[in-house]
Amino acid sequence: PFSKICKKNTEAIIKQKICGYGLGIDIFPIDGFYTDIEDRNKWFTKHKEFFFNWYLSNVFFELYGTKNIKLFFKNLIKNIYLDSNKAAKKVDENAKNIDFETSEYAGCSVGIFRGKPEVAKRESFDYGIELEFEGKKYLAPVGWKDILISIYGPDFMIPPSEDKRQTTHEEKFYKRK
Repeated sequence: PFSKICKKNTEAIIKQKICGYGLGIDIFPIDGFYTDIEDRNKWFTKHKEFFFNWYLSNVFFELYGTKNIKLFFKNLIKNIYLDSNKAAKKVDENAKNIDFETSEYAGCSVGIFRGKPEVAKRESFDYGIELEFEGKKYLAPVGWKDILISIYGPDFMIPPSEDKRQTTHEEKFYKRK
């Protein structure tokens, strides 16, 4: 349900298994969200459950299998019914239920590793502006500040203490020989 641009001649390895992609950048879609917070949270909870329970569990099962025999058969049956490609299409279809152009709010419905919707006013995504980052200029959404506040809170410019920094990724990346 999202894209990835990867550097050639690199590979990612998780738990001693090559993942089929390399060092890269994820490109997440921006989808419309419900205006009503209760409706938005209900939709997001269902969407998140589907994303984790079908899409991600199938991806991990396809990559690693499992040593737990009960879990193996449960995932095998799920995978036969709806493999990761079909699950990705279902996640994408669900995300398109709310029209982006007419929605008051928008955000990334598959960037859900923080467990809450990443949502801001839709006009925050209307066009890009150039911002400088480490001496280079990059395009950023016009409402970049509102977007970052909605995800990380008003103190988004203050890095968390070392013990609070976490990653959602387990990969180790290597240059192919």
